[in-house]
Order: sequence, then C-alpha cells, then structure tokens
Amino acid sequence: MSVIYDVVLPILFIVALGFVFRRLGGRYERAFSRTQLYILVPALLFTVVSGAAADLRTIGTVLLYVAILSAVLIGITQGLGFLAGSRRAERNAITLAGVFTNSGFYGIPVCMLAFGEAGLIWASVYVIASSTIQSTVGVFVASAGRRRAVDAFASVFKVPLIWALVAGKGLAALGALP
Repeated sequence: MSVIYDVVLPILFIVALGFVFRRLGGRYERAFSRTQLYILVPALLFTVVSGAAADLRTIGTVLLYVAILSAVLIGITQGLGFLAGSRRAERNAITLAGVFTNSGFYGIPVCMLAFGEAGLIWASVYVIASSTIQSTVGVFVASAGRRRAVDAFASVFKVPLIWALVAGKGLAALGALP
C-alpha cells in the first residue's frame, strides 16, 4: 500500500494537475510554471543538497555527466542550425528545444519504487543537475538569442535555483542543518 501512496499517487497528482490546468484554458499555466521555477525546484534542490544523503561527490558526478551531455548536444544543435543558415535567435531556439527536456519529476517516484531510497537520491540529484544546467546555461542561451552576452550572463543570477544550491551547501557545511 505504501507504493501506491509514495509512487503512484504523486505521478497521478501531477498528471491530473496538468489536465485541470489545460482544461481551464491555460490561464494558470504561467503561475504554475513560475511557482515551480521560483519555489518548488529550489526547495527540492535545497533539501537534497543540504541533506546528508546526497554527498558532494554524487552531486558533482551527476552534474558533470549532465554538463558534458548538454555541451555535446549544444554543439550539435548549434552546428546544425549554422549549417541550415539560421540566425542566432533561431539557432538558440533550436538549442533550447534539442537540449533541455522537460523530464525528471515523473521519474523520481518511479526510481524510488524500482531502487528504493538510493534510487530516490540518484533521481533527485539528476533532476537537480539537469535543472541547474537548464537554469544557468539554458537561461543564458535563451537570453543570448536577442541580447548581448554580458546581459544574458547577468540574467543567470536572477534564477533562484543557483541561490538555493549555494544556501543548501553552505548551511550543510556549517552544520546548521540537522
């Protein structure tokens, strides 16, 4: 019965929530996506990186994997866009669609079901790593489509995920969290 509560219901809740928002005509999609960007994902990141279960080596390994994968995909998509004769804004749009997927949150409870607590930790760390890359490199690529590189780089620091990472690891290092 625990599997139903811990794994199946969270997935069904997210699917039902998406269905309800779509039925309401998309009026609340922006509010929901902003809530996810500014509150939910930073809270997940803070919880996982500040906890003892996810050590810095695990986080670093997964982050390195996601960063390398993203760099390779960025190179491929930018190269294909260049070969197709696309302008910078179009190449960056192609890159955003080809590199940054909307994946992960459904997989967390499934990984917990399949692999137990260790699966939950690895899946959470993967979501955090991919969200970190999306919230830094993705924000830069999206901003650099029509802005100067300096301005695009500055926009990265407006995303709260980076600050949640710093705060979580900082507080854990100080021993300020249980």
